[in-house]
Amino acid sequence: MLILTGFEPFGKFTINPSWEAVKKIKEGEKFRIPVTFRGAKLWGQKIADMKPDMVIATGLSPSARKIKVEALAVNIMHSEIPDNEGYAPKNRKIYENGEDCIFTNEPYDELVKYLNSKNIPAKLSFSAGTYVCNTFYYSLLHNIGSGKVIFIHLPPTEEIVKNCKDCWTIEEIRNAIEKVLEFIFRLSSP
Repeated sequence: MLILTGFEPFGKFTINPSWEAVKKIKEGEKFRIPVTFRGAKLWGQKIADMKPDMVIATGLSPSARKIKVEALAVNIMHSEIPDNEGYAPKNRKIYENGEDCIFTNEPYDELVKYLNSKNIPAKLSFSAGTYVCNTFYYSLLHNIGSGKVIFIHLPPTEEIVKNCKDCWTIEEIRNAIEKVLEFIFRLSSP
C-alpha cells in the first residue's frame, strides 16, 4: 500500500499546498495530517500500523523555492509558533527512548538528481526543522523504520504568498510529487 500525506492549513495560511497537491494524485491512499505536535505523532503511529509499502509525506516550507528532499528527522519538538492547538513546545523530545535523529534509507541523493533531471528544481536538506513536519517525519521513521518513508518540503503558492514571483502553482507541485512517485516506482520494479 502506498500512502501520501499532506497537512491542513496552519498559522496565517488559509490553504496548505501540500494537501491541495496530494489530493489531486491518482495513486495511493491519502491522509490530511493535522498541524499539531500531538496529532502528527499519533498519525505517524497510525500509518505505521497500516503496514504501508511506502509513505511519501509532504509539507509546506514557506521559504522554499525548490523541492526539499529531507534526509532525516530529529527527536526534538521546538517552536516559537504555536501549532493549531496552541501548543509551542520548547526543546522537548518526541519519543523519550528515541534516537537523536533517524535518516531515511530511501536514496535521497538519487531522488534529488532525478527530480532535477526532470526539470523539477530540487535540493537535499538535512534539516526538516523542529516544527510539526519534523515531528510527523520522525514518528513515521521511528514507528515504520527508516526504509519505506520519505518526506519532501514543498514551496509555497501565490495563494499563500502574495506577489511572489518565484512561487509554484498547485499543478507544478502535483507534477513534482508525481515525479517522486515515478522515481519510487522505478526503484521497486524488477
